[in-house]
Amino acid sequence: MTIRSPHWLLALIAGVGLLTTACDSSSDNGGTTDPGDGPAVVTGHLDSDAGNQSVTPNLNGGANGDASLQSGVQVVQVGTVDDSGQFQLIGSASVEADGSFSIDKITLPDGEPLLVRGMTASSTNVKVMGLIAAADGDNRVVAPLSQETTVEAQTFLALVADGHSASSIDTASLMTWISAELAAAANSDADALADAFVQAQAAWTTTASGLSTSFDAQAAMEARAEAYNDLAVQLDAATSAAAEATAWSDYMMDIAATIETSANVSASVLADADAAAAMTFASEVGANVNASAEGAAQGVGAMISGHSALAAQLDSAAESDASTAVSAQLTTAYQAFFSGIRSAADASAMADVVADLGVALSGHGVDQRDGSVLDALLTASGSAATSTQVEAAISATATASATFETAANAALAAHDGAALANAMVAFRNATQTAISSSITGAAALQGFVTDIAVQLNGQANVQFGLDDILTVVTELGITLNGQLLDVLGLQSGADGLVSGVDGAIVADAATAVLVRLDGTTGEMVTLATGVMTDAMGHFSISDVDREDGALAVAILDGSGEVVGSTLVTGGVDGESDLTIAPITLESTVETMVVAELMAEGMSYDEIDIADVMASVDAAVAASATAEDQVGAVAAGIMVAQEARAEALRTNLEAMHDATLQAAIDLQAALTASTSMAAEAHTALEADIEAAIAATTSASASEMARAEARAQLAFRATVEAIADASSTVSATVDARARIENAMAFETSLEAMLSGMSDVSADRMTELQAAVDAFIGATVRASSQAELDAAGMTFEDAMLGFATTGGSADGFLGELLGTDLGLNAAFQATVQAAFDVAFQAAATWQTAVQAGVDGATTDGQVDTSVALTAIATASSTFETAVEAALALESATELSTDGHHFVLELGFELAAGLYAE
Repeated sequence: MTIRSPHWLLALIAGVGLLTTACDSSSDNGGTTDPGDGPAVVTGHLDSDAGNQSVTPNLNGGANGDASLQSGVQVVQVGTVDDSGQFQLIGSASVEADGSFSIDKITLPDGEPLLVRGMTASSTNVKVMGLIAAADGDNRVVAPLSQETTVEAQTFLALVADGHSASSIDTASLMTWISAELAAAANSDADALADAFVQAQAAWTTTASGLSTSFDAQAAMEARAEAYNDLAVQLDAATSAAAEATAWSDYMMDIAATIETSANVSASVLADADAAAAMTFASEVGANVNASAEGAAQGVGAMISGHSALAAQLDSAAESDASTAVSAQLTTAYQAFFSGIRSAADASAMADVVADLGVALSGHGVDQRDGSVLDALLTASGSAATSTQVEAAISATATASATFETAANAALAAHDGAALANAMVAFRNATQTAISSSITGAAALQGFVTDIAVQLNGQANVQFGLDDILTVVTELGITLNGQLLDVLGLQSGADGLVSGVDGAIVADAATAVLVRLDGTTGEMVTLATGVMTDAMGHFSISDVDREDGALAVAILDGSGEVVGSTLVTGGVDGESDLTIAPITLESTVETMVVAELMAEGMSYDEIDIADVMASVDAAVAASATAEDQVGAVAAGIMVAQEARAEALRTNLEAMHDATLQAAIDLQAALTASTSMAAEAHTALEADIEAAIAATTSASASEMARAEARAQLAFRATVEAIADASSTVSATVDARARIENAMAFETSLEAMLSGMSDVSADRMTELQAAVDAFIGATVRASSQAELDAAGMTFEDAMLGFATTGGSADGFLGELLGTDLGLNAAFQATVQAAFDVAFQAAATWQTAVQAGVDGATTDGQVDTSVALTAIATASSTFETAVEAALALESATELSTDGHHFVLELGFELAAGLYAE
């Protein structure tokens, strides 16, 4: 924009030693080139804004100028800079009232960049500067002098001071990389900008040379200088920011065609070189200047590489005989991209703009990619390649993409632009090979697909560093595979209670779909549709995008009803094809429970998914196939999770976050081997306990007590739901007992391991007793057999034969052999345990009554139920601790007393015997 009035520009030069030595005409000219009566003229004007290339005006509030740079400038000089950094004056002229100047009758050298500087009247104070790319002796126009051009000149001088000859510096490229916003944010840090430019140029040149053996770097520099000098004429004539933006856009598009012709390199190679340079430049600026400058540099890089990518893709579209509508669609997509970059306020917003470009080009995020450039190109080109074939081709580049990202990040961390370029070259070659081997006989289509793959994945993922950028390379063509099994489940519960139940559902399977559970209703929203691939229940879902959160795979019958489902807990990362855990009746009910919890108002991030998987075993699933029965189980799990979180003094979100990985690991283990399902579920329990302990810092004892409270809440809530069948109640009761037993074992093992006077054999005895109890519970075929299993376990744990060398139970042997409890006190201990068990019976009754009172028409008021559970639990714990305060009444050591207390509490709280 023209200034023609003195107001603004930041004083960048004051205090910068480089410029006070290189630009003071009274002491550092190093001589004057005699202008003579040459034919050349240099014209220009002082500008009134931050600069001529405004890329991200909204970034960090925009670039603000300062009038001090322009104020007082009365003389403008033009000259060269020798290799020692000395300014060689060629000519000068006064500044007119409107800010314009014309230095005439001068002789300009060929092939050298020119430095233009605005001086005060005394010619001792340089206020503002600018550059003219390599001259050829003809008239020259300098881009409007501003804060931006001053920082460009500062950076040029820093490069010379660092040993680069003036004529070897690609000044046109330098002026392209420094925008008005970057100049303001960099705050005169010319050395850092110079270093960033050197690395970016290394990346650009190495990439172009690596992809094109005939590339001529010198010719490219000369072509760029000529094009930039034409741009300067347009910028000088521009009277608005919009006109300047148009001039810059035309220049960037022209550069691709000009260099392609003069330097023997394709537009695609130039696009790759620009992408490599953009990543390098932004990274170096971010590392050595500041975050604001990095954002501005990212914007410049996106603009430069976007224009070169558009040029390359227009070439591919034209070569494919596509209709002009395809080219117009491409241009429209990039116009939206350029506009979005200019209006972005931060790096995250720029990343969103890149993501939107990916959608426009490839259709990612749009069902079947209708309306995308790629879709239009496939239709218009008449290619035999199909959408599916293109997806498969791009999917094949996933490995190359991952390799590139790792290498690129390493190169950026090492500040090595050449290394990043080598990574880009390897990525382009690997991508081209993968795509050309999949798409045959369509070279232009190969080129287009490769271009967008390299552009979006290469530049966006690394330059912006945001995981949520939706890229073509890693997200088209991803396929989910799995199998529906005719089994009840893979986690044993009270399986004897549901013997004879048929789990066969494979025969009804017709369609497989990836769904998202709606956050309000829990209903399934289809994201992608697949097919059953054989009669054994195998399925495949293609064209899957990156997804996370509340995902599931559902198997539908011919009428669209769900016959099986499973949660996809780890999400779809989009990096490679994914096989998910087998679908069973158990996994189906787990999915239904999560959907029901969401429908009841819990967000997905509040649901402890690992606990759902632990709570719903094969027996629970087989007994809860009706909708109301699933509702009862879901209500029980909801109250149990709330009760557990309250007992551990944490919240639902923290529990979800802590244990989610345990659920992911379980599904991975089941995917790998169903024959090891028992071991996988044992690992699940251990992983849950470890995750909760790490999050809450709770001891094993505290966790066991919290688990006892949660499991009683689970049982009581299911029992309170009027429509819950007796079989559902029994299987949930069995599951609760098993969960308590495992928490009980962990707690007592922790206590035993800390007691030096207890033998290692006790650990083995404890494990054997727990295993026997769980086995009996799984085999139980009635409530009576469940209760009998509990009583057998209680008998195994208790027994007070402390004399005579024999023991009736674990506690008796421990007291008599290891802890040295005198036989005289066994009656005292027995009486204390009797009181604890009575307190447990009262506790169970009080909790059931409280939950019943909170339940109306099958709906539980969670708040009321939790209050009742907490009150009854506190009363129970106080009673047990009082009953088992035996330290003063026995000869037990402190450790021994604590162990008896814990054992008594766990047996009572576990409620193994009714």
